[in-house]
Amino acid sequence: MKKLLTTAALLTIGTAASFATEFTLIGNSDGNYTNVSVSDGRAAFETITLDEETTLSNGAVLSGSDYSWSISFTVDSFTSASSSGDSATSEASIFSVSSGDGVGSGYGVIAYAGESDTVYYSLTSDVHDKGSDSSEIIGSIEATNGSTSMTISWDAVAKTLSLSVGETTVKSGSLDSAVSLTTYVTDATIGQDGSSVFWTNGGKNPISEISLSVTAVPEPSMFGLLAGLGAIGLVAARRRRNRKA
Repeated sequence: MKKLLTTAALLTIGTAASFATEFTLIGNSDGNYTNVSVSDGRAAFETITLDEETTLSNGAVLSGSDYSWSISFTVDSFTSASSSGDSATSEASIFSVSSGDGVGSGYGVIAYAGESDTVYYSLTSDVHDKGSDSSEIIGSIEATNGSTSMTISWDAVAKTLSLSVGETTVKSGSLDSAVSLTTYVTDATIGQDGSSVFWTNGGKNPISEISLSVTAVPEPSMFGLLAGLGAIGLVAARRRRNRKA
């Protein structure tokens, strides 16, 4: 019995492998960035190393169907976007996961300037079309302007995307399609054609303390195996209790 339960526990741990993920950022203004900060223009993942055998680079996709992921970072301060190149003067993109159909399109975080020192960080369906009817605001979080830590996460099992700022979290309903992370395509097209991008609004809104974690989703067959082992363990436990009785 103990051996059976130990085996089941080990299999359960092995079904959701979590990686201490390493990555490199590349920028289209100052060339290469480090893993620490983005201070000018915008930057994208140049490489994502999951383990010793798997490294994604140059246009590769970290499938949102196979992996849950979580990105944490700090926005050092928020400054309203300029009117040049942006749809409004009070908002700016912070991060986006491109759907591959435009510059910075796809789910991501937009910041809006509020009254006084208030900033609203919004999880939205399309950061490229911010302020338009095609961009759905999933939820907004009010914060005081200044150094602000946030996390954007994709749950591949529940198919939900969430944004956390401090102790507050907004979350999407179950999405029809997976939200994948992608690496850059070329130096000239960072932020386009599928890249997952950190935006700094031309040097404003610097982003730092970036970290990425990835968890592999168990294969469907593994769920069946675990269910079977659980049933066997339950039957064995009942038989043991019956013998004692």
